[in-house]
Amino acid sequence: MSVCSSASSMVSYNGSEMPVDQAIDEVYKAIQGHLNDSQSGLRQLAMLPEQNIDGIFQESVELSDRIIESIDGMVALFKELRSVTRQCVPKPNEQEKIWLKNHVEHRKIQKENAKNNKMEE
Repeated sequence: MSVCSSASSMVSYNGSEMPVDQAIDEVYKAIQGHLNDSQSGLRQLAMLPEQNIDGIFQESVELSDRIIESIDGMVALFKELRSVTRQCVPKPNEQEKIWLKNHVEHRKIQKENAKNNKMEE
């Protein structure tokens, strides 16, 4: 995993090394494609009952499969985006390691509190 220090630095994305700005653009373009596909599919799925056609169930299942594939694609891309983001953070020095340890613990507590608050709602 490379460390990115500027927009001209290289990162690992989709199995290859590339400039960070190219990786960012490719990830978001792919996410947008999946987002558009899933939106279009959901609109089609929602309109099927109004069409009163034979085979509506089978067509619904096929559209649902396509939507789920788009969602799965976005999940994979968000994982890639997380990796690209982490590659852009420089390695900490000794003093920064102490700060980072506290920061990570604080973020963990924040996430747990947010999860607990959501469960109470």
